[in-house]
Amino acid sequence: MKKISSLFFILLIAYSGTFLFKEVKVFLASQSQLETEEDQPINFFTEKAFLSPTATSSVEKKNNDTKTIQETDTVTDVPEKKLIPEVKAIVPKVSQVVVSTNEPLIHTLPKSSSRSVLTNAEILYWTNYYRKQNGLSSVSANSKLDEAATVKVDDMFSRQYFEHVSPSGKNGADLITEAGYEYLLMGENLAYGNFSSAKDLVDAWMASPGHRANILKVHYEELGISVKEGDYNGNKVWMAVQEFGRPTSSCPAPTEAEKENITNSKSQYNSFSEQADSLLVQMNDLEAEKKYREYNELVPTYNALISEMNNLVQKLRVIIDAYNAKIEIYQLCAEQTT
Repeated sequence: MKKISSLFFILLIAYSGTFLFKEVKVFLASQSQLETEEDQPINFFTEKAFLSPTATSSVEKKNNDTKTIQETDTVTDVPEKKLIPEVKAIVPKVSQVVVSTNEPLIHTLPKSSSRSVLTNAEILYWTNYYRKQNGLSSVSANSKLDEAATVKVDDMFSRQYFEHVSPSGKNGADLITEAGYEYLLMGENLAYGNFSSAKDLVDAWMASPGHRANILKVHYEELGISVKEGDYNGNKVWMAVQEFGRPTSSCPAPTEAEKENITNSKSQYNSFSEQADSLLVQMNDLEAEKKYREYNELVPTYNALISEMNNLVQKLRVIIDAYNAKIEIYQLCAEQTT
């Protein structure tokens, strides 16, 4: 980078990321420059359950007569039980959408003996001012995003670089994840130089298409900010970072209690199934030995287990359908990134 000694300057770079359930192969960049990154799995995930039971019925006693059963009599076939398949997981992927400026933006100010003072509160105010001017809702301050922005500013001053990706390979998405922020969508704005005020800084971002797009993205709900003054390449400058986020909580998702209800019901079904299988073995042995009276004594117990299992299958059908409906709603919500 050419050293500029007589002019105050500002470099701004914009970065935006999105979290989708499906891989996104379309990437956005200013000035027709495309940049891509590999999809990465994230911690948050939901599971979609499936149910396709087979029909079954109870076992009939061989003979209702209480007298001795003749050896020539036969036994009714034992039906199959309804089966519940394993729950299948849908693991979302992260697809990075990078918005980059090709040339540094230079911002000049008249020489002044006084130094400006920039604050997070003022930068948030002017960010929301322009969002409201464009018919958008305000973004709220988030402490975890503030933490990530502060780590970024401190790292850039300490290691003397000005890029979205640090010398150790970390980007904004890595920093907010390390801060404990779970997101569906994130974006980062960077700036350094000298500014007369917080409004002057935000105006400079608004004059850059990539940064303006981050500030005016409709789905962002929260914002972290850090702005500090320090030495960079021998100059006294301000560095500012905005970390935008759309939290996972902005989309309604099935609760852990709903998932646990499905798991518990399946466990109960499996318990009944094991008991029924054990009884079936005994009944088959008795049938082979033509001990029909003993066989018939086990029929009510077996039929009761089958009935319980069938009732559980019906219960699972209802709660799994409700669970899956919420998954679909969550997916539609999470895919809104424009």
